[in-house]
Amino acid sequence: MKTKLIGLAILVIMALCLNTGCKGSGFDFDINGEWEITITYDCGAEFVVTITFSGTTSSGDVYLNGMKLGSYSVSDKNVSFSYQTLEGAVTYYYDYTGEAKETDEMEGDIEQSFEQPLLNAALKSLPIKVPVSKGKWKGRKKKK
Repeated sequence: MKTKLIGLAILVIMALCLNTGCKGSGFDFDINGEWEITITYDCGAEFVVTITFSGTTSSGDVYLNGMKLGSYSVSDKNVSFSYQTLEGAVTYYYDYTGEAKETDEMEGDIEQSFEQPLLNAALKSLPIKVPVSKGKWKGRKKKK
């Protein structure tokens, strides 16, 4: 009888965890809002940027300094976002992939590349992105 009760108790606990979400089994993640992102490139350089995400819980726009520069997508806890900046004749691309760790934390990998029209013209090729740097990033949602 004790064995059956223990087995039943384990099943009930498992069912509750699946339905209500025990710590670590799931949480509602909403990327919308302002985030402080710390980027550490493999070369050791570190930068902090403030990025605002605006849209639905699954996709939307990325803003840097109030300017729309890219887009994001979220699926479960998987996060990806990218944006581009123009400096002179060079376009820099920033591609982030990662996952949400908590409702207000996310982290992952970043790859930065660039595209230069003069280089593409000299090579007589289609636009090519030249990888520049790779690294890690961590983000924390700013409190309202």
